[in-house]
Amino acid sequence: AGDAYDYWVVVKTRDGQASASQVQVAYLPKAGRTKVILQGSALDTTLSSTQRTTGHDVLDGRAWVSVGNNSATYGTTRTLAKFTTTAVPAGVTVLDADLSLWGMGSFGTGATSYNLHRLTGVTGAFSETAATWNNVTSTTPWTTPGGDYAATVLSSLSGFDVADEPQWRTWSGQNVDSTVQGWVNTPSSNFGFLVKVASEAAYQTDLKRDDVLFWVTDMGWIMGPWEMVGAGAQGAAVVLYEGA
Repeated sequence: AGDAYDYWVVVKTRDGQASASQVQVAYLPKAGRTKVILQGSALDTTLSSTQRTTGHDVLDGRAWVSVGNNSATYGTTRTLAKFTTTAVPAGVTVLDADLSLWGMGSFGTGATSYNLHRLTGVTGAFSETAATWNNVTSTTPWTTPGGDYAATVLSSLSGFDVADEPQWRTWSGQNVDSTVQGWVNTPSSNFGFLVKVASEAAYQTDLKRDDVLFWVTDMGWIMGPWEMVGAGAQGAAVVLYEGA
């Protein structure tokens, strides 16, 4: 669909050694086609399963977002992101679209998949400053805590490693293309994306709101935090007892 060019930034030290950055690929579209980069005007925030009524437009004091399932502080986290498509002229055909987030780092094993979903907007557009695990705005709850999103996985990434250097994480594919095409055709249907870990408790055990979870474990084993965080994230109850 055009030409691709690889770029590196190389730093030369005083002793003559050269250190190169990771490769950055730039794509130039074919004649008659235009590439539009939507950057800087995005709405984004993090939903936390253990801080269900607290908004995290600023996470841990930084302008970051988080996607994960094992944080001792935030529990299961999901990222919401919305870019307005009004800069794309009406009536155009979207040939290629992707969502790129700058990944500062990974924690834990990193051995999981990160799935991209479309927010449905069934209860309206999310508030960047007020959205929480429970609410889409300061006064309106999600239909399902953790965000109202379509079940279809638009794109999935895996293979992250805790040793990875900061780099772009990019979700793409035909499902992303058709979703963005729909937003260009009907801007009012654009409620943004949700990014989540595939292996949350709901994925692993089909745990749902108002279910009851009982797993013989303790907090010294990985299944203890998993049980507490996973059940809390899904609005389920946990059976606890004292003694061995």
